[in-house]
Amino acid sequence: MNVIYMVNSDKVTEIDLGKFKNIKKRISFNANKQVTQKIHDRTIEINLNNKKTYILIEGEEIYIKYFTFPKVSENKLYDLINDELNYLYRNEKFIFNYKKAKESKDGVEVIVFYLRAEGLNLINEFVEKQELKAVRLLQVCFLNYYRKIIKEKDYFLFFQYDSNNYMLFVKNNSIYSNEVCHMDEDKKYSKIKRFFVSNYVKANDINKIYIVGQFIKEQNIVKFFEKYGQINFLKDIDIGKITKLIV
Repeated sequence: MNVIYMVNSDKVTEIDLGKFKNIKKRISFNANKQVTQKIHDRTIEINLNNKKTYILIEGEEIYIKYFTFPKVSENKLYDLINDELNYLYRNEKFIFNYKKAKESKDGVEVIVFYLRAEGLNLINEFVEKQELKAVRLLQVCFLNYYRKIIKEKDYFLFFQYDSNNYMLFVKNNSIYSNEVCHMDEDKKYSKIKRFFVSNYVKANDINKIYIVGQFIKEQNIVKFFEKYGQINFLKDIDIGKITKLIV
């Protein structure tokens, strides 16, 4: 049976794919491989030793760095990236993935995506021990889904999931910068504007603005977006479609 656990720093949501429906029970997450808790008179057990277990990380910002290395094997490249991150962030745990941006006979430029969330250190241990089927990031799953619809290479994507808002500046089909935050109605405009300013996003950097759902209707936000490009509203996707991108 395939099981997905959607994890952030203090809770887990269980999705049972064997029954092909969402259980979505909130349970606490601690430093044990198995977590058991009573919810509505039902005992939920998370067994992270299950070889058919997938982890989907939500609510965490993805950090991004660019590195250039000599041309080496894939295993060696992974080790070089790991060593570089360990050097930059001593005494910190992180989870990372990467993609090759440019490659020549002399070297390779890679884009590294990584998390530094303290509450997710345990997952890193399971990844290193190869005790999980896969670890995915919610932003990447959304991006992969909407790539079927979005034809541009440079754009801004805004979506909401659970209680978090996600802002992604995509450049050349890769996440260039992103932010995950809660947005009170009275602070929504200022947080969106700050994201554009702090990431030096200019009007000619973006072809279009994509917003998932219809939850942004404030005229000041709409006018702000229109300075950067045409606004396009995308339909929401449910968790069932997201799971197909995970397994």
